[in-house]
Amino acid sequence: MANRGATTNEVLFRELRARRERGRVFVAVEDDDARILIAQMLKLEGYDVFEARDGEALVDGLIRSLTGTPPRAPDLVITAARLGGVSGIDVLRRLRRFDHLTPVIVLAGEGEAALASEAEALGANQVLRAPYDYADLCYAALELLIP
Repeated sequence: MANRGATTNEVLFRELRARRERGRVFVAVEDDDARILIAQMLKLEGYDVFEARDGEALVDGLIRSLTGTPPRAPDLVITAARLGGVSGIDVLRRLRRFDHLTPVIVLAGEGEAALASEAEALGANQVLRAPYDYADLCYAALELLIP
């Protein structure tokens, strides 16, 4: 059946979804509603999701994952630029000291242009600036998760 009326992004999104393998995604966002929504979207796509409310919980989760038996790096990290305690920028900085392969998406809020620029300079694979659409976030995540 032809994809009449489907946009290029919709067709690509369906293709990426069909080809993806299950992966592990770490999501760190302070706002409970936003974090739960992001996690739900990824879980619906079949991903294992580790949720963190702040940067310290994200760092702890990363350490447990990387030093576990067997050690396993996340397939993707999604973090807000600004988090309580350890910021998402600090987490990115620490992660990039020893891991340049794990893809990272940084979510920058309104008025956080300097943080967005810093995230790009530190090697974030994608920086989404507010206001961003959750469908765009899901698409960006799937794009980075598909080899």
